[in-house]
Amino acid sequence: MTTGLNQTVEQKVKEVFIGLLESFEKKRLSGRKLVSDEEIIYNSLKNPKLGDVKVTVFPGPPIQIFINNRRDPDSPFAVMDSQQRRDFIERRAVEESKDNDIAPALYLISFNDRETLKNPNLERVEFYSVFLGLVDDQEEKRLPPGHELLDRPYESLNPSEKMILLNVLAKADPIRNRIKTELFDFSLKYARYKQSEEQRIVTIPPDQIAEHIGQLSRDMYPQNLRTILLRDFPKDHDRICNYVKDRLESLNRLITGRLDLDDGQYSYYLRQIQQSIVDQIRQIDMLASRRR
Repeated sequence: MTTGLNQTVEQKVKEVFIGLLESFEKKRLSGRKLVSDEEIIYNSLKNPKLGDVKVTVFPGPPIQIFINNRRDPDSPFAVMDSQQRRDFIERRAVEESKDNDIAPALYLISFNDRETLKNPNLERVEFYSVFLGLVDDQEEKRLPPGHELLDRPYESLNPSEKMILLNVLAKADPIRNRIKTELFDFSLKYARYKQSEEQRIVTIPPDQIAEHIGQLSRDMYPQNLRTILLRDFPKDHDRICNYVKDRLESLNRLITGRLDLDDGQYSYYLRQIQQSIVDQIRQIDMLASRRR
C-alpha cells in the first residue's frame, strides 16, 4: 500500500502523524482528557479498521497536511509540528497547550487554507491514514467493509448505507448518534400504565428488537399485573390489552411507512420489528385465551 507521495514527503508526513499520536498519548497518560475532535482523530489513526480518516497533503514546498474533520467535512484540520507552525502563524490550535510549541497538533484552518483547498490547480495527494503504516498489525491495515462510505456526503447515503457506516465510524464520532436517532427512533403516542397519553420516542436498536418491543408492551401493561387483572378484573384486562395492541399496531404502521425508503439492510431491520410486534400481540392473545 502506498500514499502516492514521494519518499521524502511521505516520511515527513509519517513523522508528523507519529508525533501527533505520541502527543495525544502523552496527554492521556498525564490524566488530561482529549477534546472530542482529538479523541475522534486519535481513535481513527490508532484503529483504522474501525473508522479510518482521509488525509490531504500538498507536497509544496512548504508541505501542508490536512486531515478530515468528521464533525464538519468542509473544515478539515491542519496538522503541524513546531517547524511548520512558523510558516502558518494564522492557524489556531484546536486546544491551546504548551505542548503545541513542540509536538505536532491539530489546528483550525485559516481563510488562506480554505482558498488552498478550493484551488484545483494546486498539486495535492489524498489517501487514508492506514496507508502511512502507523499501525503495525497487518490485519488492522485492511480497510473495513463500507470504508468508501466515509467519502460520501451524508445526505447521499440511503438508510442501509448509514447502518453499514455505523460499523465503520469511530465510537466517539458524533455522526453515530445522528444515524441512530434517524434510523432507530420512532415517535409514538401512547400511555404508560396509570399515566397520561403523550408523544414519546421509542428507540429500537437492531440487536435488541424483541427486548425493546416487549418492554414497550410492559410499559403500557406491566407483566406482573396481567394475570391478576385477567382473573379478578377481566374487563379491565381486556380494555388495557386492546389499548396495547392498538398502540403496537400503530407502531407497525410507522414501520410500514419506512419500508419504502430502502430494500436492503434497513428494510430487513424494519421487518424484524414487524415480526416482533406480531409475536408480542400473539402473546397477549394467548394470555386472554386461558380463561376460555
